[in-house]
Amino acid sequence: MENTGSFLTTLDFVVFFGSLLGVMALGLWAGRNESSTKDYFLAGRNVRWWGVAGSIFGSNISANHMVGMMGVGFTLGFAESHFEITAIAGLLLLCYCFLPVYRKLNIYTLSDYLSRRYDDKSRVAYSVIMVLIITMVMMLPAFYIGSRSVNFLLVDQEHINDVLKASAGGEAQTIQIDKTYYVLGVLIMALVTGVYTIVGGLKAVIVTDVLQSVLMLAGALIVAWFTFGEVGGWSGMRALDAEGKDLMHLYLPSDHPQRPWTGMLSGLMVLHFYYWGANQFIVQRALAAKSDKEARVGIIT
Repeated sequence: MENTGSFLTTLDFVVFFGSLLGVMALGLWAGRNESSTKDYFLAGRNVRWWGVAGSIFGSNISANHMVGMMGVGFTLGFAESHFEITAIAGLLLLCYCFLPVYRKLNIYTLSDYLSRRYDDKSRVAYSVIMVLIITMVMMLPAFYIGSRSVNFLLVDQEHINDVLKASAGGEAQTIQIDKTYYVLGVLIMALVTGVYTIVGGLKAVIVTDVLQSVLMLAGALIVAWFTFGEVGGWSGMRALDAEGKDLMHLYLPSDHPQRPWTGMLSGLMVLHFYYWGANQFIVQRALAAKSDKEARVGIIT
């Protein structure tokens, strides 16, 4: 296969951009029959459990996880997994405390709930805060990290080899990438996701989320399989574990500067209660479920 001068081949580019266009087309097709507010915001409240599960997983996992959290895990060790392990508490809180109330009121958004429970000022305040959080804290970093990762693969093979050499103990190397491409990558990703989300509504989002969740899980299993063989099987993995034994601690000392166990079981829990129980883009998937049971099964799955 012809090489374009980068780490990626022509076929890689075809698959990458074909996937982007395919996802956008699928989203537009899925949301083509939206005819009411209920259809647009809640996909007609007819989503099965696997749609809830796939959409929550697909919406939650982003470049922040694939690059950011994995990178921190590589550096700090197993303690980083607390971000996922302790999420169980937040999900259970949503399932059995918040969700029954939300669904009983037949709300479309959490802003709607606050308006009914308190007043319009609460609704507006929550909406503004959520827009800022989702845009500045979640979307922009995810777009930036995703664009940065793709741009890293666009540099030539010689520079990639330098980085691999440095990771094996050689002199550290720095790769210079034109920052214009960062912006271009962010704009492309924002355009693709924005088009089918705005036009197709929640149904389009759920369909594309489920597809991407399946692809991510399948890809992860394939990578894990080849990685397991590359390190020498079970014995090779145990040998690597022994070398990195200091990274295999689930709980780090309370005076650890980044991941103290006290923070993992206190402040992080508060974050989970917000993220899973009062976060519009997560809760909305459960609100769209066909029934309370379907919603709970999807969340737990």
